[in-house]
Amino acid sequence: MTQQTIAPGRYRIDPRTASVRFTIKEFFGLNTVRGTLAVREGEITVAEDPARSAVHVAVDAASLTTGRPRRDRDVISRRFLDVARCPELTFASRTIAPTGAGSAAMAGIMTVRGVAQEVRFEVTESRSSGGEWRLVARARIDRTAFGVRAAVPFVDRFVDVEVEITPGVTL
Repeated sequence: MTQQTIAPGRYRIDPRTASVRFTIKEFFGLNTVRGTLAVREGEITVAEDPARSAVHVAVDAASLTTGRPRRDRDVISRRFLDVARCPELTFASRTIAPTGAGSAAMAGIMTVRGVAQEVRFEVTESRSSGGEWRLVARARIDRTAFGVRAAVPFVDRFVDVEVEITPGVTL
């Protein structure tokens, strides 16, 4: 993880500069599907003591795109994400801790389809430049832990997620 000093404070996540990218294997691991989701809102609190820092992000589940409209409609349907009933995916950190060699882990509660589970993100980049900073975190998520069991094993149960956030204004 690249790290430079980031001023303590509360920062609003700017949805225009934030992104959630994911990959998942289908056809029994022979094909990789790539997609994106839009961040609705969020906030990062940077504390003097990194262990007291916090992240909260809400993602628009209906914004899912993979480049194939038919697949997208299926994934946002009741069969998978059920966006009519649960329009947001959320993550709220519980702990942020250095993991050695300039990296950090961010553990917290992710909620998908109304099911809350502990998820751990590896913070792979955190850097500041010209008064702006960027945070990149990655996780491997077991979708079946959230009750998203459709099409297993045709579609892999693990989703690799990368979140990139460039916080905007200080709150």
